[in-house]
Amino acid sequence: MLHEQRILAMPRPTSPASRRKIVRFASVGALAALALGGPLSGAAQAAVQVPPLGTATAFSVLAGSTVTNTGATAVSRSVGLAPGTAVTGSGTMVVGGTYHVADGVASTAKDNLTAAYVNAAGQTPRNASDEELGGETLLAGVYNRAADMALTGALTLDGGKTDGTTSDSIWVFQAGAALTVANASSIVLTGGANPCNVYWQVGSSATLGTTVTFVGTIMALTTITMNDGTTLAGRALARNGAVNLHRNVITSPNCANDTTVEAGTTTPPPVATATPTPTPTPTPTGTTGTNGGTGSAGGSTSDTTADTTGTTTTQVTATPTGAVDTGYIGPLHSSDDSLGGLYGGALFALVGGLALFAVRRRQRG
Repeated sequence: MLHEQRILAMPRPTSPASRRKIVRFASVGALAALALGGPLSGAAQAAVQVPPLGTATAFSVLAGSTVTNTGATAVSRSVGLAPGTAVTGSGTMVVGGTYHVADGVASTAKDNLTAAYVNAAGQTPRNASDEELGGETLLAGVYNRAADMALTGALTLDGGKTDGTTSDSIWVFQAGAALTVANASSIVLTGGANPCNVYWQVGSSATLGTTVTFVGTIMALTTITMNDGTTLAGRALARNGAVNLHRNVITSPNCANDTTVEAGTTTPPPVATATPTPTPTPTPTGTTGTNGGTGSAGGSTSDTTADTTGTTTTQVTATPTGAVDTGYIGPLHSSDDSLGGLYGGALFALVGGLALFAVRRRQRG
């Protein structure tokens, strides 16, 4: 600035020697301006920083309520869940680390995730982001949108390197609501961009369509869903909701801020299932009647049918043998004199007839 002020104060030169002096002054001023511009530019980039994930870096998948999986899925690091307890579909998952389900390690990682989420949400200065990120090429910085954020097609992140080395550029995307990535969309890294330095802070849920190629650590307030065939170079970390996987590959890169945790279990605890309540068998109602009888010697066969009123009846299909129950219930009432006389007379006639028959038989003989 001092050299620039001198240049402005000098009278207009007229000789070649004077002109050479101006060139020297201008060159010195330009160098000073570049020297001042370098630190200012570096200070602007320093405002963007890697969110402090702590022990959450040890997890490729970390969720709050459940972890679900369908199909063959591979994750390079551990799977964590807290306070939820249900991990389903683990039989078709290949896990490079271990499982931490509702234990102290998972709880601590969730606390670290919350701190990193809050840090990412508060970073500035912010660049206003379009709703649609597809087709854009973005340099390092904080990109903010208060509402939904979407990606359809390809998003290119340029680290600014041209010599083949890895860039230390950092990208923080702040989505005020949902993040939705269309089928077959992708993130392309150029200029030495490093997947360790890409972060997505999502105010609700993140949904990645089928066959998506995605990059970065996703920190969602609620749920993360990765649909069939999608790959992720980063981490899927859901604070309160679920992480839903469908035949995916998650590769967590080795980063400078990685931490390790103690080993958990090689398989998740079994999911508790409710015991079904047996249904009581209803008791039949109605009355049962029987027609026919059974001989005292031998037996009978019968068909049992039910009428429309619910009463069961028995139909005799064979003649019973032996003595038949006549239904006799006791002697006649003593007051029935006429019937008694009738029986007595019949008996007297029968005896007299038999005696007469016997006398005549002897006479003939």
